[in-house]
Amino acid sequence: FYPWERAEKAIGDGESWGAFPYSPNEERSKTFAFSDSLAYGRTVFFYYKPQMEAITWEKLEDLQPYKMGTVTGYYHEPLFVEAQLNVDASADEASGVKKLQAGRIDLFPMADLVGWALIKELFPDEVDNFGVLEKALDQTELTIMVSKSDPEAIKLLDEFNAALQAIKDNGVYDQILAKYGLASEE
Repeated sequence: FYPWERAEKAIGDGESWGAFPYSPNEERSKTFAFSDSLAYGRTVFFYYKPQMEAITWEKLEDLQPYKMGTVTGYYHEPLFVEAQLNVDASADEASGVKKLQAGRIDLFPMADLVGWALIKELFPDEVDNFGVLEKALDQTELTIMVSKSDPEAIKLLDEFNAALQAIKDNGVYDQILAKYGLASEE
């Protein structure tokens, strides 16, 4: 496991064949190629039930009355600043979950699976005290990312995509996703 920037550098330097999970975007697509989608990831807002109740929101500005947690350097940090939200940054997700449980922040965005895993690890007796807002911050496809300039990586990526399509066609893919609580489509 590497930080995002280090993983990208490792691919670019040829140290790693690829990295997962990445979502294609315009900037990355200049340098990297992506596998077919393996699953979809949702970033949701977690809250601590003893501190607040679930709320509804349509646009980020609707969250201005709340103290928002974030992780320094994450993609949503500038979005929160632009929406003029009251932001408290943490060094990592675990610190953010601890702040949420301590009542120092009201909402904390995380990938849903990551968030629930952290909550179970950090506060196993309080899992039921945490909730997520119904509306997700985003939902993105999760892919393997490889260097476009590495012909061997492109060849392996093509082989991977063919094998992925085969297990999608025979039903094994859906069984794997169901086993781990992942979503296969939007």
